[in-house]
Amino acid sequence: MGGNALRSRALSDPDVIASIERGFIPVWLDVREQPIPDIPGLDEQVLANVRLTDTRRAQGWNEGFLVRSVVLSPDGTEILNPQENRARLEQLSEDGHFAYAQVEADDYLEMLNAALARHGES
Repeated sequence: MGGNALRSRALSDPDVIASIERGFIPVWLDVREQPIPDIPGLDEQVLANVRLTDTRRAQGWNEGFLVRSVVLSPDGTEILNPQENRARLEQLSEDGHFAYAQVEADDYLEMLNAALARHGES
């Protein structure tokens, strides 16, 4: 599943595509092939409970199922879509996804719009 669900659902939706084209510079990282960037706050907020190798690649089950959408400020110093990192099963049952792993178009648009609003406030 992993990235395929994100690409075939949210990232295939015309409204999501239009929103991304209007306000964002998308970057896709395949953590099986590329290291995860060292961004302030990323490990603590977004990658909680993710096992990384010494070269910052996902390892174990995370390797194939690590789906995260992170919206950064233009200077790359602030995460604009902070999300509560609760217990995995609790969040899945309440929200329908894990933190930073929205795959449905409506959830993804909500996350993008909140990030744009947060950026406008800063």
